[in-house]
Amino acid sequence: MRVLQVATSYPTSEADPTAPFIRSIARALVSRGHELQIVTPHRDEMPATTSEQGITVTWVRYAPISALNVIGHGRSLENDARIRASALVALPLFLGAAFVAAARIARYWGPEVVQSHWVLPSGLPGALVAQAQGIPHIVSLHGSDMYVANARRSYQAAARWVLRSAKHVTACSNYLVERAIHLGVSRERVHFLPYGVDSTLFWARDSGPAISPFPVVLAVGRLVEKKGFRILVDCANGFLDTHPEAELWIAGEGDDRSALEEAISRKPPGLAERIKLIGRVEWPRIPELMRQASVCVVPSINDTRGNQDGLPNVVMEAMSCGAVVVATDIGGASAVIESGATGFIVPAGDGARLAEAISMVLSNIEIRDRVGAAASVMIRSRHTWHIVAEQLETMFRA
Repeated sequence: MRVLQVATSYPTSEADPTAPFIRSIARALVSRGHELQIVTPHRDEMPATTSEQGITVTWVRYAPISALNVIGHGRSLENDARIRASALVALPLFLGAAFVAAARIARYWGPEVVQSHWVLPSGLPGALVAQAQGIPHIVSLHGSDMYVANARRSYQAAARWVLRSAKHVTACSNYLVERAIHLGVSRERVHFLPYGVDSTLFWARDSGPAISPFPVVLAVGRLVEKKGFRILVDCANGFLDTHPEAELWIAGEGDDRSALEEAISRKPPGLAERIKLIGRVEWPRIPELMRQASVCVVPSINDTRGNQDGLPNVVMEAMSCGAVVVATDIGGASAVIESGATGFIVPAGDGARLAEAISMVLSNIEIRDRVGAAASVMIRSRHTWHIVAEQLETMFRA
């Protein structure tokens, strides 16, 4: 099938850690014999189009000045909680340009289905093109889009129209499923579809001591409030004091970095030196970090403005690498982790419980080996990108 996708973000290279799951979905669909055209906002110095086997990406230019080149790619929201003023100005420019680009592709290429990643803003041009061409539209929800939909009445009305006109809606957490139903989508058209992993990259190390010569507690993600990294730093004494050789590594960049640096600076000097913000990590290095870790932490919270994660892909990637994941009960983590068997779930925002769980995993190599191995087997058998693509294909053909 020919599939036209509209996406707010897409990685610019193999090393780019921005929304690599969108590329993974595309490649998995191509491996099943489909062809894809993807429309996404222009970023950096990308050419008008880029191509690989079965996939052509159109990088839509929409901003008359560089200061307005802020749609998608983690640039539209400040700390993932407030829509930037520049994004409000740029949004109609992008919507118009994306519609023109997608409509042009639809006319000469003849797609059989349109898939929009994120209901806003991608879903608007996606829905309009699908209606104009008389073909089905599928919307995939990823988390921040539903937060944006609730930011203003006009955005909520737009999201409601897009979702109600869609043939199918996929959501990576049960929370997002319920939000879509709240906006008027019938339950039978909303499908819980967790992300997948590339098992050729995220493979598990052999059991036994971690690769690192000292215990590493690893967290990976954008440094924004909803990721819960402030709580992780605040409670770090609870597991670093009892494990004096351990270090906490937080990989990623974002608007919350200065707040995290300030929180670290308030720690006793000897302990502060063992909490490291290691910055942006290129995509191919992430599996290596996960295989070094004794425990991977996903401390997501419902932030002060009501934004929360869907299902962070880092959960399943770490599990696939055989790392023990300690995650909170926010978003979709509970749907893929059986607490005590394939990882551990703790209440969101409870620093004491989070530290207790991390410390317990650090103290027990038998638990690390058993739980990590079970997690890897489960993810690699149930949650690969090939399986995700197969489920999407069923919706496309329906």
